[in-house]
Amino acid sequence: MNILLSLGYVCSTSGYLMYFCKKMNYHFAPLFTISTITLIVYIAGLLKILFPVSILLYALGIVLMIYFLLKKEWENYIQWISLSNLCFLIGSVIFLSFLLHANFIHYDNFSHWAIIIKNTLKTNAFPTINSTVIDFKNYPLGTCSWIYYGCLFLGHAQSTMLFLQGLIIFSSFYCLFGIIEEKKRFLLYSFLAAGCSLLSIFNITIRINNLLVDFILPTMCLASIAIIYTYRNDLKKAWILIPILGLLTIIKSTGSLFVLIAIIYYMYISMKQKKLKYSLILVTSYLPILFWQIHMKLEFVGIKNKFDLASASAASKSTDDIIKICKLYVQTCFDVSSRQTLGVLCFDVAVLVVCILNYKIWHKQLKLIYTTICLNIMLVLYYIGILAMYIFSMPLDEALYLAGFERYSSSIVVLFCGCIMLCATIDLSNAFSIKMGNHYNYKAFHSIKTKQYYQIAVIITLVICTITLISEYNGLIYNQNQYTQSLPYKVMKVTDDNWNKKNDIDHHKYLVYASDVDSQVTNYYLQYITRYMLFADHVDGICLFYEDNIVNLLNNYDYLIIVESDKNEKHLLKKYFNVDGKEAIYKVEDLFSTMSPYAKKQYAYIHK
Repeated sequence: MNILLSLGYVCSTSGYLMYFCKKMNYHFAPLFTISTITLIVYIAGLLKILFPVSILLYALGIVLMIYFLLKKEWENYIQWISLSNLCFLIGSVIFLSFLLHANFIHYDNFSHWAIIIKNTLKTNAFPTINSTVIDFKNYPLGTCSWIYYGCLFLGHAQSTMLFLQGLIIFSSFYCLFGIIEEKKRFLLYSFLAAGCSLLSIFNITIRINNLLVDFILPTMCLASIAIIYTYRNDLKKAWILIPILGLLTIIKSTGSLFVLIAIIYYMYISMKQKKLKYSLILVTSYLPILFWQIHMKLEFVGIKNKFDLASASAASKSTDDIIKICKLYVQTCFDVSSRQTLGVLCFDVAVLVVCILNYKIWHKQLKLIYTTICLNIMLVLYYIGILAMYIFSMPLDEALYLAGFERYSSSIVVLFCGCIMLCATIDLSNAFSIKMGNHYNYKAFHSIKTKQYYQIAVIITLVICTITLISEYNGLIYNQNQYTQSLPYKVMKVTDDNWNKKNDIDHHKYLVYASDVDSQVTNYYLQYITRYMLFADHVDGICLFYEDNIVNLLNNYDYLIIVESDKNEKHLLKKYFNVDGKEAIYKVEDLFSTMSPYAKKQYAYIHK
């Protein structure tokens, strides 16, 4: 049954993909398909008809696939078969295959993203005010809606969730190649591919082996910019941006900023062509996040947003606190040892050098220099906005150490460098004075020598792309190889990953024991992992037992879970409850039935 459902999902998605490929540039069809399905599922979730609509979407896709099979229109899709598409497909399959064997490690998977998806899958509904297992209920459910729809038919494994999110990322990257008009110039593809691969340098903290969405934000924004540029001469076709930007607004609360960047670029193109009226259509992209805000006000009355401007924690910052935050922020932004800061400097310097050499040698001005100036202005405004968030909306304890700064900066730097690579690809395309058109022409070079330069450039860009991607892949493999030493693995080994058919949250009280190495207990990492695995809403962590309080402590819980045992814990459990204290789940009621005489005296005294 699982195999049939999975095959059905592939056929259903392929049916939508083949249908949308007939309506637009085939590079944009995968992301448009994902965005459209996700928004329909999202709206269904808000209307509380999530499951039936998902089944209907699934069935409709299969019907479309059968229709295309019966019509036998395969010749219309021969244009997909090319060296560039084959290379992209191979690269995507390698990384997506890795995700199909990956597991969650990052903290935020368990505290935010994965637990929300698990709740949605177990209840076939969006979280409500009664979803006590979820602490942060204000996060928009963009990626959750897409992953829910996929997991409904592909299974609930952690790797499946990562694979489905990976589809969004690689579909976004595929959009970027739609800007290339000279399809026979493989150098353009290899050059842009090398640029895209370099973006992996800045996503170390937001790698694709977790459900964090900070890498999706810039890649979807880049895809939107590529779509706008491709349809710059026929802006009516850019309507396909509406579901893509609509999804981007509900990927994360900061997604609206990335949508604004895309809309500003669209307005710039519209103004150049004196067709500004078309820009008004893109304003509808903000409807999904508007619906989410309405949903929050109706469904979560009395629950405060963590980053609410009016929250007490945000208003409690003194002048000294603000000065400390600003000083640390400036120091962090201009820290040249930072990967993000160094990346911006390197790209800026590279652009400046290329533009100067181009002007001196060929006496031409590149659009790249003007684009880079605009991108630097965007970068400054974004950083000012992030500083304002730390000062006015983020809780003081998190603002004082700039919580999440590396992720926020990584997102905008990926967008910054990605836009430079897009513009550089366009300038490179314009540099070919002889166009190849739709058919290959062996005379499309000035001379044999220039053709040799072209071939060398292809080899160099392919080598850069390959080396960078191999490095990224090895980094992912290394992280996955460390999984067996990670805390999530240790917890899952004891508790397993609970996916029983019951929709109810486990309301038993659990006490979880482990060492506090890397503050894994004091920062609630252990508790969030256990909460996700058990789908329980009352999980406390402890890293040390005190002999005079152990009976009193356990009396408040239903279960004791030993994730990491040690001599002290084993000694006390053996002394008081006659158990070995190895990694396992112990029912407190059973422990009390085997209490030592001394422990019984303590228990009697407590109840007395």
